Amino acid sequence: MATPIKPTPLLKGKSSERFNRLLASNKKATKEVKERISSIVKKVLSNK
Repeated sequence: MATPIKPTPLLKGKSSERFNRLLASNKKATKEVKERISSIVKKVLSNK
């Protein structure tokens, strides 16, 4: 099934500030993404 997402340690440094912001916004979107992925998986399985 789906592999559990491991918590990513926050990186330090200027280059990682952007990455940390992406992670923060990603956490908000994960629920929508999971629902979208599950619907896609169901479609693929039903097509076989």
